[in-house]
Amino acid sequence: PFSEPLVRSEPAPPGTTLTIDAMVGDIRLEGTDDNHIRITANRVVWVSTAAEASPALEALDVQVLQDGDNITINTLLKDSTVDLGATTYRLDLNIECPRTIPIQIRARDGNTFVNSIGGDLEITQAKGAINAQNTWGNLTLSNLQGDINVHTANGTIQADTRHGNLTLTDCKDVINANNIEGQTIIEAPQGPVTIRNTGGDVRLLALKPIGGDFDILVKGGHLSMLLTQESNATLYLNSQDGIVHTSIPLTGSILGTQREFQGRLNDGQHTVRLEVHDGDIILDGPTHAKVDVIEVLQPLTQLQPATP
Repeated sequence: PFSEPLVRSEPAPPGTTLTIDAMVGDIRLEGTDDNHIRITANRVVWVSTAAEASPALEALDVQVLQDGDNITINTLLKDSTVDLGATTYRLDLNIECPRTIPIQIRARDGNTFVNSIGGDLEITQAKGAINAQNTWGNLTLSNLQGDINVHTANGTIQADTRHGNLTLTDCKDVINANNIEGQTIIEAPQGPVTIRNTGGDVRLLALKPIGGDFDILVKGGHLSMLLTQESNATLYLNSQDGIVHTSIPLTGSILGTQREFQGRLNDGQHTVRLEVHDGDIILDGPTHAKVDVIEVLQPLTQLQPATP
């Protein structure tokens, strides 16, 4: 491997927006209190001989374009690295930018890491991982093949991933999550939560009293949830082709492979709807003695299935 850095700097006055369009490589984005965008790009190529390194590195480029208030950073190939003798290549970006500007990232293949950003953030990743922490704006995150990890977010979150795990920790506003063929873990949510998960387990740890309605549908996986003693919740549980294990006393019915139960914690202010197809529900809460509900109780009014 041979590598060579590129360094660029652009002014970013108030009102600037930033777009990043990246090919293969990692992106690391840090918010600062400065009104400049500073870019350090590390070009890396793997070649057979040292003589092939220089033209292959020159084929990797970073363009900075300005259109009105928007600044676009593009990483691209000027020439074919295969023709230049490179067996593989990557271009990693380290970017410092004003923390308050809105940002859109389109990444092809690599890991994207964002820290201390206060503006709205949109990331679309074709392959790799998305990591965001210490954000204040709204997050729109989409990964076609890989993980999404969010830690300490103050705005609303829309997170969609396939073939990867979704982990959200200490999120203070609305969460909307969709996951196909992966596991979803949400810890300490403080606002409403909506989850649609297919082909993987879901785990929710409400370590503080919940601050909104929960609507969770899992297909082909298990669902486990922990509620605190102080939560105000009306509970609706629906399991098809699975078992319900609960430490919170519930009433309901078991009819064939369908199990439906309901209960309430405190004044029942928020609605918690848990629905699983082809999987079990495990609900843990203030009553420490676990009760496995295995007998037919008073039948419930039919629960409405969660909207896919």
